[in-house]
Amino acid sequence: PSVNGAGISRLREAGIRTHVGECEEHARHLIEAYLKFVETGLPFVTAKFAMSLDGKIATRTGESRWITGQESRRCAHELRAASSAVMVGVNTVLADDPRLTARDAQGVALSHQPLRVVVDGAARTPADAKLLLEPGRTLIAVSRADDAACRRLADKGAEVESAQADDGSVDLPRLLEELAGRDVSSVLVEGGGTLL
Repeated sequence: PSVNGAGISRLREAGIRTHVGECEEHARHLIEAYLKFVETGLPFVTAKFAMSLDGKIATRTGESRWITGQESRRCAHELRAASSAVMVGVNTVLADDPRLTARDAQGVALSHQPLRVVVDGAARTPADAKLLLEPGRTLIAVSRADDAACRRLADKGAEVESAQADDGSVDLPRLLEELAGRDVSSVLVEGGGTLL
């Protein structure tokens, strides 16, 4: 909205031949997250999960770490690298202890890392969680956490943001508004069944 067509005018004034509408459908797909952010003021949300043929995202014991293959994991890192933020619930942190970093095919962390967001009502994220030790920023969204638990996470470098819904859970729409206020235009949700 702040540009509102002025970019095309400036290009034309500079003598650059400009065409409007070429490959419009493809272009809209390429910038769909940006368009959602500009048009609604909220991030574009993508849910990424793996599911077995019988419709499960984990075994009876909760094991889900390698339900996918190498190609799927490579794609997941590409999605992370293209996202402003990656979000999980605290149960995923407790069960899998993920790093939530974007890495290349050799497993090396990329220079740009998305904001890591943990939906964690009671601030149960362990102080030694891998995602708190990785480069980049981590935001813990809490609702009914006590001050000591929040300070423990803040001391480990996490930003702690309260977003309590009427029922005591983390208010996801409010959290998305908070992320938008931080210029997060796209969120990759890699949570388990509860967050999804």
